[in-house]
Amino acid sequence: MSKQWMLGVGVGLDLGGIALIVLGLEEAGWQLALGLAMMLVGTVLVTRAFQGAEAPAEPDAATVSRKLDRWRPEPELRADPPRKVKPTFTAWLTIGAWSAMLAVAGGFAWYNVLELNPPIPSQGLLESEGAHVGAEIHRKEVRDHEGGRRRYYLYYNFQDQTGSSVRSSVVVSKTLFDRYREGASLDVVYLPGDPMVHFVPALTQASFALRALLMGAVVAMFFLFLLIARMLRHRRLARSGRAVAGMVEKVSRRGGSKSLRIRYSNSQGKEQTLTAFERNPARKTGDVVTVMTDRAGEAEMYSLLLFRAVEQ
Repeated sequence: MSKQWMLGVGVGLDLGGIALIVLGLEEAGWQLALGLAMMLVGTVLVTRAFQGAEAPAEPDAATVSRKLDRWRPEPELRADPPRKVKPTFTAWLTIGAWSAMLAVAGGFAWYNVLELNPPIPSQGLLESEGAHVGAEIHRKEVRDHEGGRRRYYLYYNFQDQTGSSVRSSVVVSKTLFDRYREGASLDVVYLPGDPMVHFVPALTQASFALRALLMGAVVAMFFLFLLIARMLRHRRLARSGRAVAGMVEKVSRRGGSKSLRIRYSNSQGKEQTLTAFERNPARKTGDVVTVMTDRAGEAEMYSLLLFRAVEQ
């Protein structure tokens, strides 16, 4: 099987699997199971398609010694620290991606959760046992209350399963008030036998929405904290770290990336190893790379830092 064909089939299975997973989320039936299986097979095929030839044999000691003797740090690293540094393209791309993601997530949370009314006490029962019916907004009204508070009301009516007319109203945010016009339609979920017990899904938070939003915010803040800590660490290494030669001892393939085990000498002259992940098809065992290290024992491959020194 050619790598191009393997990659195409793998990507197709992944996309098909995602579609089936989305369709099967509500019922968790055969579509969900098949979608997961397709994504698993597709991921395996894509991973194998990116795998190349085996790494070449390790170079002999004389070759390694010559490479180490010829190594020189990059020109911008030859200045005494602290150096001037600047973010790399990858850093700006990461910042842009996170900013866009947080903006989209924040907008979605605001318009689909925070702007809606809190769940009503009987909402769980209504979601499982309630009947759905269409309602019409017949009036909109703005009222000024004591203390200068302004409230926005939507008045709507619908008919239950017996044909009886039901009229009700709800207080909404100004955003929702402006979103709907008189005569607009709404979906109402009511309790059969007692239609006054009802709620409007488009105006009301889902039962789990606020909890899910808080959990998502905690997870996002955790990963954002890790990202900021990583960027500050990279900036510190590029600005004040010591450049040393690192020998690539082992190369292991990880899909489209390579896992590198690099041996270097720290600031105390002790030999250490670090693991780095790099998308470089030409990287091989025996290569000499620049490693940035500091007195705290932290070290990173210079070419993978999110900050680079500026040549003076």
